[in-house]
Amino acid sequence: MVNYGAAFKLPFTNWRRLGALFLLVLVAGLPSILLQMFKKDAISLVLTSGWAGLIAFYLAFFLVSMFLYMAISGYSIRIARHAAHGKNALPPFEKFLSLFAAGFKYSVALLIYSLPLVLLLVLSVFLLYTSFRLFGILLLVIAMPFAVLWMFFIMYSGPMLMAHFAYENRFAAFFELGRILKYSFTMAYFVPWIVALGYSIALFIPYFVIVMIVALISYANPSSAAANVLMSVLSGLYTVILTPTVMNLYGQAYHDVKAASPAAAPAKAKGHAKSKSL
Repeated sequence: MVNYGAAFKLPFTNWRRLGALFLLVLVAGLPSILLQMFKKDAISLVLTSGWAGLIAFYLAFFLVSMFLYMAISGYSIRIARHAAHGKNALPPFEKFLSLFAAGFKYSVALLIYSLPLVLLLVLSVFLLYTSFRLFGILLLVIAMPFAVLWMFFIMYSGPMLMAHFAYENRFAAFFELGRILKYSFTMAYFVPWIVALGYSIALFIPYFVIVMIVALISYANPSSAAANVLMSVLSGLYTVILTPTVMNLYGQAYHDVKAASPAAAPAKAKGHAKSKSL
């Protein structure tokens, strides 16, 4: 069964690794803060170096942020992998490039799952401005319920998709849709998913209130660096408290679903027989 107490305590069980995650989140968000704080310098850069210099400047900041956010996503997957293997602990940051690789694979998989909906919407909108307007309207009508189903799949089965990849550690695992849907529609997954959702909402409410107050202060004084830094710190705190708990819940749920699946019994028996022979 899912150990909810262990999940809620997880962010505070290893302050060094939690601090490392917090710093990683802060550094990942630093480029966007710097760009907001130095807009005037960006205009000066256009005047001195032209648009090519500005584009190169923004592209460099974007690539650094994307690399770090991919690594954060990869670390989240590593948390789920630990839990899926029965380890309720914050994993180490070793093999940092593998974190980026895992996060990148997850992003690519989500993009692939999104392509049918995106192509359907693009095609329908394109046809609205041609002589095939009625066909475009028909496609748009079809796209709406499809979009609802896609959103439900990503919100509900998306964590199971991630947990399955985390456990199997294979890119192809993202597309074992039959198994993912089978695992998703079980009580062993549904209850932890509801708890994770409720915890996310409960944590988001005070975070949102504080962020709105800081945003108002920042709007009143756009040149204030303190407000931007505080916003980044608040976002980092929210991320490092929420992410380990939620990912651990998903991993634990996958561990339970996997253990309860019919295929798990022969594997357990085989492992038990092997251990006896040794």
